[in-house]
Amino acid sequence: MSKEKEKKLKLFVSVPMNGRTEEAIKNSITKMHKMAELILSEEFELIDSYMDDGNIGDVKQSIWYLGEAIKKLSEADYMIGLAEIENNSGCIIEREVALRYGIPYIRAFAEQVAPDIIMAIQAAQQNQQQNDISF
Repeated sequence: MSKEKEKKLKLFVSVPMNGRTEEAIKNSITKMHKMAELILSEEFELIDSYMDDGNIGDVKQSIWYLGEAIKKLSEADYMIGLAEIENNSGCIIEREVALRYGIPYIRAFAEQVAPDIIMAIQAAQQNQQQNDISF
């Protein structure tokens, strides 16, 4: 009798994509994949969640891409996403779907896997402070 090869668990990586370079996105995905494997002492098959959206501006097109991501999420045994997603509707919805449908969720911190996001948040906060008027 031949032993069936054990099937790897599948991992979905949720990262903000809009306004980021392909290189930054793919670096974050790679780091988060490795992080999940270290945390859970498990080797995962990575679900390819990267979609070249051409910096979508249209809301309806963004919804279409989110729908495609959720289709991919449906194949996942685990999901890893960023803690700092308060301004990213797609990542918030992906996390909510995972949690509501029983897909275990791992939270990563952007400073470890997506430093460009932290820099963008800090720049936005600094611009806001400069625009605030005090009396």
